[in-house]
Amino acid sequence: MSIYHDYYVYAFLREDLTPYYIGKGRQGRAYSKQRSSIKPPIDKTKIRIFMKNMTEDLAFFWEKYWIKCFGRIENDNGCLRNLTDGGEGTSGYKHTKETKKKMSENSNRDAISAYNRGRILSEEHKRNISEVRKMKNLGKQSAKYLKPLFGDLNPMRNPEYVENFKKRITGRKRKYREDGTWFWYKEM
Repeated sequence: MSIYHDYYVYAFLREDLTPYYIGKGRQGRAYSKQRSSIKPPIDKTKIRIFMKNMTEDLAFFWEKYWIKCFGRIENDNGCLRNLTDGGEGTSGYKHTKETKKKMSENSNRDAISAYNRGRILSEEHKRNISEVRKMKNLGKQSAKYLKPLFGDLNPMRNPEYVENFKKRITGRKRKYREDGTWFWYKEM
C-alpha cells in the first residue's frame, strides 16, 4: 500500500469520445508509451484524467469500478481494450537478486544484438559498427577535457584572471555580423 496521494485514474478516448482504455497511474503514466499492446492516443486531448489525488488503493478501486461500468471487448460486454478487470499490477514489486542478475546480463550484451548473433557481417559493416562505437566513446572522453572548466580550475574563479579580463574588454563594444554572431572591437 502506498502512502502517496498522487495517484489518478485516466482514460484514453476514441474520436467519438468513448473510452478505449482505463488505467491507474501517477506522475506522467497516462502520457507514457510503456504499454506494449495499448498505445496512448496521438492527440493528447484524448487523454482524460478524471479522478485525482488518491492513494494507490483507492485508485485501484476506481480503476476496477470504471472498467466494470464500461465493460471489456474481450468479455463481449463493453468498449474497453483493457486486458484485465484492473486493480492489480506490479506497483511496489521488488525483483529478486537472481532476476536482477539476469536483467543485468541481458542489458550488458554486445551492440550486436541477439538478432544479429550468428550472422556473418561484411568487413564494411564491421567498420561501420566500429565507427559508431568510437563516436559513442568520444562523449565519455570529452568529459576529461571539460573538467578544467568546473571547480577551482575554472579561470573565471581566479580573481587575477577576472581583473585582467575586465581590463581587456573595457572600452570595447560588441559588433554583430550578418549571420548573428558577434565579436569585441575597440573604437579608435
